[in-house]
This record gives sequence, C-alpha cells and structure tokens, in this order.
Amino acid sequence: MPYYYTHSTSVNAEIVNEGVTAYKCGPDGRPVRSWAKGETIFKGPLMMAAAGTIPYYGYELKMFPFAAKRRGMMNLRFGALSTAGILANLKGLWAGTWHPENMHDVLCSDVRIKFDKPMAFQVAGDAEGYREDVRFSVAPEPLEVVDFTGAVN
Repeated sequence: MPYYYTHSTSVNAEIVNEGVTAYKCGPDGRPVRSWAKGETIFKGPLMMAAAGTIPYYGYELKMFPFAAKRRGMMNLRFGALSTAGILANLKGLWAGTWHPENMHDVLCSDVRIKFDKPMAFQVAGDAEGYREDVRFSVAPEPLEVVDFTGAVN
C-alpha cells in the first residue's frame, strides 16, 4: 500500500468506440452523452480500465453497476482515482454507489484501448501478462450458463 501512496499508477490512454453507439452513464445510469463508431470516448491519464456484462466482480463487489442495462452491451468502467480516494470511499465503491467525477461508466459493445506503455492485464482476476493495446467486445451470441449458487449454499 505505501507504494501506491508515493508513486503514480496512471498511464496515458486512448479509448475508441469500435461498435454501435456507446453511452456514458450518469450516476443514476441514464445516458448523458453518446459516441458513434470510430469516435474517441476518452484520451488522458488512467489508473484502471475494466469491462463486464454482469454487475458483480466477486465477493459482492459491484464493479459494473450498469451492466445488463442494455442488451448486447457491457459496462466499461475507467478512471484515474487516487489510492486515498478509493480507501476513503471503499464502502460506496464496493456497493456500486460511489460515482466520482474522475471515474466513468460507459455502455458499449466494442472498444479499443491503447496505452502509452505496457500495462498489467487480467482476465477474471487472473494475470495475463502486459498489453499496450486491448480490445473489449461483447460476443455476437449470448452464452447460456448454469448458476449453482443456491445449490452450494
């Protein structure tokens, strides 16, 4: 933790919409802005970028509060948050209710993120090396899954 208080975790990045019209969500989840295919959604410093089609990341962390709001779209969440800001608002972040000005939620189907240096890359929490270019896109066909949560508990 001390490292993150004394060192920058930001990297310059550019996010481009490669799919259908993308929508920036306000704190209530309603669209407040849109981008057509090929438009730049964001350009500047980021400390994290993630995407999901379901709200929860694990342990009831509501990482993507607007996932599943529009069929065929994912919740892209990105921002340049400070370590102190995250720790001071951990409860709201965990519940998906904290929406600071420098964290953004976008509903989109396909985006490309280019970083100015290699960044750590994870898939479902597993380390997958480093990437300078990442593309997140929603599969063209939905996947059927079985939820055993009730059977296990």
